[in-house]
Amino acid sequence: MSTDPNDMMLELFRSEVESHSDMLTTSLLALEQEASASTLERMMRAAHSIKGAARIVQVAPAVEVAHVMEDCFVAAQKGTLVITPDDVDVMLKGVDLLARISAASRDPGTDWSHFQGAVQGLVVELKGVLAGERSTSPASPPTHSGSALPVPSPVPSPEASQPVAAPGAPAPVAATAPPVTSAPPAPVVAASPLPTPPEPVRLVVTARFLDAVAAEPLRQQLLGQVARGVPQVELDLQQVEDLDAVGLTFLASAQDYAGRRGTELHYLRVSPGVATVLRMTGVAAVGGGETR
Repeated sequence: MSTDPNDMMLELFRSEVESHSDMLTTSLLALEQEASASTLERMMRAAHSIKGAARIVQVAPAVEVAHVMEDCFVAAQKGTLVITPDDVDVMLKGVDLLARISAASRDPGTDWSHFQGAVQGLVVELKGVLAGERSTSPASPPTHSGSALPVPSPVPSPEASQPVAAPGAPAPVAATAPPVTSAPPAPVVAASPLPTPPEPVRLVVTARFLDAVAAEPLRQQLLGQVARGVPQVELDLQQVEDLDAVGLTFLASAQDYAGRRGTELHYLRVSPGVATVLRMTGVAAVGGGETR
């Protein structure tokens, strides 16, 4: 595995896709025989994990595909969707598209817009599955026609604003500008004391197992703090006993993301087991953070 943090995160994303693709394919084919609750649960969690990993490394096409597939599995769990053999074929196309996106992520110069047509077409089909409909062709992207710009009113010229004298009347006298007076000198203001640096914002992770489900609300909190321009955030990991690939991906990419936007991210009270994983993968050194 590459020592570059971005390469490492993408490698973990690909690992998530690869580890779940075989299970999704096998489980989808099994649905044609019986849609068991345990099978639907496994598929829902697999799609959720792929979505979380893709979101962390900002591979938007994979996020879109995994998200709508997860919606289908959740609907099937709730009993609002009965998955038919035709539906299985559509979802298998989703698994194949995720594998293609994963393979494309190996090229750092990949233009993700090239996947836009395929992703939009599949999303239309999957949403048709959710609605109990079938779509034979992807919908054309909406076109946005902007309203016409208002035509500005003509601005009268300075000459037009001058009064016109009647015939035989004396010419109007132009107004004389008031005399310019010099402003008094500005008062000298004493320098105020430097503000006290703000205290670090501490986020406490309450989950014992850091996976995609536990990382998502934490990701939202961190994004909010970074958007506010908080200079320093502390992530308290005392209660975390273990983590999976998505949790590890989050911890590594979080430091890199925050650091590039001017926020220092530090890990506090890391358990020995988690600290070992962070050291082995080099996460503790990303973005200048540290475990304590």
